[in-house]
Amino acid sequence: FTFRLINNTKNDTSYVLKLQEIETGTLSKDIVKYGLTKNGNTEIDFVSSIKDGVIDSGVIPGSTEQVTSVIEYELRLWIDSSVTEIEEVQAKFLSFRLGLKSSQTVETNEVKPLVVYNEDTEIKKGCYL
Repeated sequence: FTFRLINNTKNDTSYVLKLQEIETGTLSKDIVKYGLTKNGNTEIDFVSSIKDGVIDSGVIPGSTEQVTSVIEYELRLWIDSSVTEIEEVQAKFLSFRLGLKSSQTVETNEVKPLVVYNEDTEIKKGCYL
């Protein structure tokens, strides 16, 4: 899944990106890996290692007339290659969604939310996907 965070404001914006479980799955998080690529740098680990669902957080700088602040992401999930027994994965599932919470200290009356894009299509403005 490829998406972008774009800060269309002049103010720096802090954000927290979460992998939120929609319903309790039957597939063990200990055998599912995730890969999160952020601006070309990839982090790979087991889903079970994610603390409080947070897969990334930081500050996206404010945009200027010349430069728009953008963070490019790619998120992948897969079964670890150490799984050899079909019974470990057959008819089992995990169900997730991405959550985004953003905030900024605004010194002007201008308040615009972060905008999330997937392949140039606007997905959602505001706090959550």
